[in-house]
Amino acid sequence: MLGTPGDASRECVGQGCANLVAGAFGSMGGCVTIGQAMINVGSGSKLRVSCVWAAFVLLMIILLLYPIIDLVPVAGLVGVMFDMIAFHIFDWGSLKTMATTLLPEKAREQVNLHDLKVSRTDSITVVVVAVVSIFTNLAVGVGCGVVLCALSFAWSHGKEIRLETDDGENITGENPGEGSTIPFKDLTEAEQQAVQTLGLAEATWDGDGSLGALPSARKEGEEESMTEEDKAKVEAAATLGFTADNWDVLTPNKIMKKNMNVIGTLFFGSSRVFEAMFTRPVIKACPKYVHMHFHKGEVTDFSAVSALQSVAQIFKDEGSELHLFQLSLDSHRMMSKTSKLLGDVQGFHSEEVNLQRGLDWVPNKTFGSDSIADKKRP
Repeated sequence: MLGTPGDASRECVGQGCANLVAGAFGSMGGCVTIGQAMINVGSGSKLRVSCVWAAFVLLMIILLLYPIIDLVPVAGLVGVMFDMIAFHIFDWGSLKTMATTLLPEKAREQVNLHDLKVSRTDSITVVVVAVVSIFTNLAVGVGCGVVLCALSFAWSHGKEIRLETDDGENITGENPGEGSTIPFKDLTEAEQQAVQTLGLAEATWDGDGSLGALPSARKEGEEESMTEEDKAKVEAAATLGFTADNWDVLTPNKIMKKNMNVIGTLFFGSSRVFEAMFTRPVIKACPKYVHMHFHKGEVTDFSAVSALQSVAQIFKDEGSELHLFQLSLDSHRMMSKTSKLLGDVQGFHSEEVNLQRGLDWVPNKTFGSDSIADKKRP
């Protein structure tokens, strides 16, 4: 009301200490006296000392002037309470807002109330807190309200997680996204040998050329008709992560890796949504190496780590490897602490786990059977 900042923590400590003292003397504890504050400000008060003075005067009335207070009819005191609490303090406009929330969109537009709607969850929370407080007490009512708000947040926030390409497009079954080529020098010795077996020189591996077509007799039951050279090409293609299922998808750009950017918070409310994103078309279009970046995402709890383990296992079954990049310091610590509960987390490779922020290096940790080597943060 005065436009000055408050300190809720200091007020809570003060109120808590006062209630402890009150309880020690067998008297009733109190809550925040909004009505008293309204009276003080309305009377021209501007400093916190007004609250102290009001409390002191009330104490004097209780200790010394109670014979006079006894002469005031209870009905008069109730009338004062109704006037201060029900009339002056209560926000009557909130009833109109809550009623508007229950109306459908067309009805709100007809009565010109389309800009008054708040979340139905908020309205339900207000009603629940009021009803529970009447039949129990204020503490239980507030507790129920906090639980409802927390569940509502988890439900809505859990739907916000998504996967994006480097171009900012959402990765879906209809748009699985493309990948890119790992430089020849970064390939393993076996992969470099496979590139040469397929007839690609080091100079052309990073270009826009094509790997060509796999031998036509690559289907089940037709292996015997292939020559030794054709069999070697099929084996080389498998070494590079190219199979008969994904060859047509991956050939044009000689894809070896795909970047997936996790946007949002991965936690118990979003873990199932996250797992459901990895549909068959998305998995099929993934190359040997899948790089999952968390520079705009967080891993916050055990459910999130379990979801990552499930996704990593899916990629492993398809012959791909899941590599995690740019984990925040908090995410990395949490995953390190919960890794023993998961057993062997396949697909989290030591050389690929980097920090987004925090330490300049990561001490050796273990994600299941894979250790995290020292790594400079990007």
